[in-house]
Amino acid sequence: MGIKKNKLVFAVLICLSAFMSVTYFSCEKTGTPAFCDGIRCNNGGSCLKGQCQCPPGYEDSSCATISATKYLGRWNVHQTVIGSDTTYASGLFMDYSIDLVPTATPTTFFVNNFLNDNEFNKLVCTINPTNTFAFVMDTTTNAAMRFKPIHFWGGNGTISLGYFPSGDKHQALDTINAKFVYQFINRMGNWQVDSLQWVLTNHLVD
Repeated sequence: MGIKKNKLVFAVLICLSAFMSVTYFSCEKTGTPAFCDGIRCNNGGSCLKGQCQCPPGYEDSSCATISATKYLGRWNVHQTVIGSDTTYASGLFMDYSIDLVPTATPTTFFVNNFLNDNEFNKLVCTINPTNTFAFVMDTTTNAAMRFKPIHFWGGNGTISLGYFPSGDKHQALDTINAKFVYQFINRMGNWQVDSLQWVLTNHLVD
């Protein structure tokens, strides 16, 4: 009697196991399509759970936009000395224009006409890989800046994009804020260190 009961239990377990297997595979076959079906990620991006994961330097829903693009163009500069080791310099300001131009990589851009000098070009800015609305100003300077001489100690900044009340992009309202430090020979022939602040408005407002 015990043997027959054991055989019955074993048979039930076998049947239950087979039923669960059929149910499992049936769910696999009739389930919803993969999240990434039909999604195309450009420039080496990959899809994860229905969203493109973009490599550094690219963004948007399909990784088609170069991160540096939002920075490029001509900008009006309001430059203020916010700190100096020379008393008279603090608070001085000037207005001029700079050009932010593309480099060979999607994660950087150049500043031309730096400090309102048309020989101070190709100052490199590197975009933050995890927050493309922030950047770092590289300490590397060109030959003209070194000849002056100017020692650039670097800085950083952020961009804020403008929008119409409707939510559409309004490029003319874009702004960039940055701070940096540099050392130079002043009019008295002494080394001077200034901390500067930039408030940039898009040249499109003119």
